[in-house]
Amino acid sequence: MKIILGADHAATELKEALKIFLHDEGAVVEDVSPSAPVAGDDYPDYAFAVAEKVVADPTGTRGILLCDTGIGMAIAANKVSGI
Repeated sequence: MKIILGADHAATELKEALKIFLHDEGAVVEDVSPSAPVAGDDYPDYAFAVAEKVVADPTGTRGILLCDTGIGMAIAANKVSGI
């Protein structure tokens, strides 16, 4: 299974730790967000990128979105048809 990760500046550190954990567990991991915090980045960009990749391969791909509360990421991702 392939796992797509996306995180804004509020969750970059957590995402990097999760990426290592998932890799160690044998998952194929793709990260669509920067590896270092970017002040003023726009979380919907990452949410849309992850959601679109999951929709493109719904049987073999899952997405994990991380931000400060998760609310904005969830709202943005759910705007992508097929999620």
